[in-house]
Amino acid sequence: MSFNLFRQSSVAGLAFWVMAALGTSFIHPPAARAGQDAAAFFKQNCSACHTIGGGKLLGPDLKGVTKARSHEWLEKWIQNPQAVIDSGDLTALKLKKEYNGIVMPPVPGMTPQMAESLLNFIAEESGEASGAAPAAEAQAPPFTPEQVAEGKALFLGGQQLQDGGPACISCHAVKSVGGALGGGQLGPDLTQVYKRLNGRKGLEAWLSSPASATMKPIFNKHPLKPAEIGALTAFFEQTSKETGTENASAYRLRFTLFGLGGAAVGLVVLGLIWKRRIRGVRRALVEGKLGI
Repeated sequence: MSFNLFRQSSVAGLAFWVMAALGTSFIHPPAARAGQDAAAFFKQNCSACHTIGGGKLLGPDLKGVTKARSHEWLEKWIQNPQAVIDSGDLTALKLKKEYNGIVMPPVPGMTPQMAESLLNFIAEESGEASGAAPAAEAQAPPFTPEQVAEGKALFLGGQQLQDGGPACISCHAVKSVGGALGGGQLGPDLTQVYKRLNGRKGLEAWLSSPASATMKPIFNKHPLKPAEIGALTAFFEQTSKETGTENASAYRLRFTLFGLGGAAVGLVVLGLIWKRRIRGVRRALVEGKLGI
């Protein structure tokens, strides 16, 4: 009697958990969960450079890309863009040239399964996109002199970033600011970054979520505030206008000349020190004080 009761309760418990598992699958089927994961992944890792129907940013608008390119090519590109470029692929080389030599960096956490989910997500969003043209950048209100000044202070570190991120000048240089050496050399020169990133919209998108391997881990923890992004963009727009098409070669040359000058001064100082030392030894020898 008790054994039968135990068996019935066990069967009932097992049936309950099976039904619960099935119910969960019906409520959140694997395809739906994969779509949700892909949407979150896209927002965190891709939206700084791409939109789906919102126009170009740092990279191309991805609306309709699953029809424009083969599925196999897109999977390879998403997982390792540099490898596709290094293979000599004509489409990849054309993209690199079109976007001023900027190459899509490797995406942390990318797997073949995530690449597949992203392509499905992009295809679905492309079908739902309204197709409305993005607002022209010229319609945005112009930056004020106060924003330019604030951006310069943020770049130089005179005004600290609210979330404690490092000042730009610690790694980057911009012509005409930063003293004799122009700024840090760890990262690329930012004199023409406003133009390289296709203007205001692309630069603001990049600053909101930097995708480079160096900046991403830092600014994920210390993100820039919208006002700081606007001020830095205003500053870079201004420096881009002031410097025309001049590139970073002037900074490299100046840095090299300062290095050579410093080395020459150091050698002169060392020569004087050693010269005096040699004279002291020779004098001791002449006077017979070394006991030789």
